[in-house]
Amino acid sequence: MILEESFPVMSISSHVRTFFDNHLGFRRRLSAMPKEPQLIGRLPNELLSYIFLQIANDRTENHLCTLTISHVCFRWRQVALSNGALWTRIVLTFPISDQKLSCALAWLSRSGTFPLDILLDVRDPEWRWKEENHKFRLEHMQLIMQLLISHVERWQMVEMRADTWAPICAFLWHSRGAKAVPVLEKLSLSAVTPTCIERPDISTNFAPSPN
Repeated sequence: MILEESFPVMSISSHVRTFFDNHLGFRRRLSAMPKEPQLIGRLPNELLSYIFLQIANDRTENHLCTLTISHVCFRWRQVALSNGALWTRIVLTFPISDQKLSCALAWLSRSGTFPLDILLDVRDPEWRWKEENHKFRLEHMQLIMQLLISHVERWQMVEMRADTWAPICAFLWHSRGAKAVPVLEKLSLSAVTPTCIERPDISTNFAPSPN
């Protein structure tokens, strides 16, 4: 593709990024802005998709930034939904809700066949060391694993943070039947228990599978 004009890509990318410094602030500014700023509106879809991907891959951004991108205007939504790489970052945090599970399901569907980067953080900041009183239940873990296990062949980066070992044991139990995890590069499972202040970590690095 030959562009008739030269676009300052880095400047445009920086301009788009400022939209997402704060999700609520972005939505407030959006209501007072044209649906598609003039300069960005002149970009080809391929370049616009590339800029979106740089934002989605920035770990300092809220993982819901892709949802925000897809709600700006019809064109941005079409571009975002057509790029599965934008939806590969799956994040589930305590407390687990139907809305969060629905978002994870949507991300899994929209990401197509791309490798997944998964974060499960089920720590409760109000937990007071009595395991039987922890609000994260095994049935919550069962619901999460029902979503994830059918995509095990796409797991690339998996990190789980828990207050106790019970959710980690449930994770291992539900994934025990996985016959192959061909693209897995890192699996990190960490928990803190009443008998240790430091958070023990089970981390394993895997070499990429041969082509």
